[in-house]
Amino acid sequence: MPAGPAGEPDDRRTVRRDGAPPARPLAEVAAAVKRGEATAAELFETFVRSRLYLPRPPRPGVHVMELGGRRIVPVFSSELELAGFAGLVDWFSTDGLDLLGMLPDGVVLGLDVASPHRLHLNPAAVRLERAGR
Repeated sequence: MPAGPAGEPDDRRTVRRDGAPPARPLAEVAAAVKRGEATAAELFETFVRSRLYLPRPPRPGVHVMELGGRRIVPVFSSELELAGFAGLVDWFSTDGLDLLGMLPDGVVLGLDVASPHRLHLNPAAVRLERAGR
């Protein structure tokens, strides 16, 4: 197992991009996780392969909200989920793997925050390794 920053074992997931789409829609997998019918590993694999929609901030980057002392980046599995939270706003999209590479330190992802299947995801638990790098 690779070592982490202080030499401790690093059990975070390593991601390689192969271009394959997710086997199931992200919202479906998130709902299954909440019901205890899907694993965190399945959620992670689906997330990194999924198209995500985010409110467009005024400057390049991602929109970060403060909520209960936590810094949260709202992300959505569809344009409909985004509109259900923010109404008609300017937005951009990217895949989950690229999004993980854009995030500032110390944030949590709020997936589909206005839906019953909403989840908070900790991107600090993931180490990215892109093929060819």
